[in-house]
Amino acid sequence: MPEMRRHPTLDAGTPVKVRNRFDGAWVAGFELVGAKEQSYEVRRRSDRVVLPARFDASELLPENGPA
Repeated sequence: MPEMRRHPTLDAGTPVKVRNRFDGAWVAGFELVGAKEQSYEVRRRSDRVVLPARFDASELLPENGPA
């Protein structure tokens, strides 16, 4: 299995888009909490709830980025 690379531009508190695992669309309104066990923790900004799912770098983009 290839080693997962950390996203070079994302730090805790960065607003991010998350790739929807159902339809592949990018969804805004989240922020990065931190990296744990080679994955990222994400919080919904609307209610500050940390999502139970973890995300890898391919599933996150800075909110002001493309897509």
